Amino acid sequence: VYVQRDAGDTPAAQPGRITHSAAIRRRQRVRAAGIGALVALAIGLGIGARRLRHKAVPVVVAAVQADAGPQVATLALESKPPGATVLVDGISVGETPLSLTTLAPGATATITFKLEGYVDAVATMRAPPIGATERVTRELARSPDYVTVHVISNPAGAEILTSGKPSGVDRTYTPADLLVRADQPLALTLTMPNHVPFVVAPFVPGHGGGAIELASILAPGTTLHVEAKQGGEASILGVPHCQHVAVPFDCVLGPGTYKIELVDRNHTKVTHTLVFGHSDAIEHF
Repeated sequence: VYVQRDAGDTPAAQPGRITHSAAIRRRQRVRAAGIGALVALAIGLGIGARRLRHKAVPVVVAAVQADAGPQVATLALESKPPGATVLVDGISVGETPLSLTTLAPGATATITFKLEGYVDAVATMRAPPIGATERVTRELARSPDYVTVHVISNPAGAEILTSGKPSGVDRTYTPADLLVRADQPLALTLTMPNHVPFVVAPFVPGHGGGAIELASILAPGTTLHVEAKQGGEASILGVPHCQHVAVPFDCVLGPGTYKIELVDRNHTKVTHTLVFGHSDAIEHF
């Protein structure tokens, strides 16, 4: 502590103080910045450690759960043939083959197997103990209201059309067994690229008649393209798969002489005679 005096050796009005040089002040600022960085790093490491501890908990729990094994009872349901709809107490839950895990262990339910063309199979079933699987298979009996139609062709691999449309979502090819309803008209057409379609005359399958076999021969053919300026509808006489078709259209034919009748938009009928060979051709009206 000292007394500061001015140039006239007179005591100053304010007490004296120590003032650091510029170099010392710079060192102090650097030291303070370093301490702040260390504090921030320590805080960050602490937060990260807490997060890691929080994340570690579910991993341990998951491992314990995995070791616990299945916590449900399973009924493995199958049917012959497969694809039957399964109803549990009247509610549809899927198609066979099906793993049913919604029943409580030891619980009972009424289970129904439904498949078109077959008699419903109904049974009361009990779910197995927890963690267990029980397999159940039901063989479905054919319904007397349906008939099996066995369709073959030469060559094999023809697509089967029912009433001019594919027989199902999944296209059906010969040889094949069709399950059709008895006492209802059935019309089948067999088609194959570069072959003349084979049309089965419509018939009515009867009850209790057993399986019906339909055999066909598909002859090689080529394509006739029919078109008309006035539009309209045309038929090739004697060709069942090309009757009353809107023009333009394509018709696969074998070699021969054909008559084509066109009824245009003005209801005018025009007939052409065509000698058709082994090559594709176009007929204009």
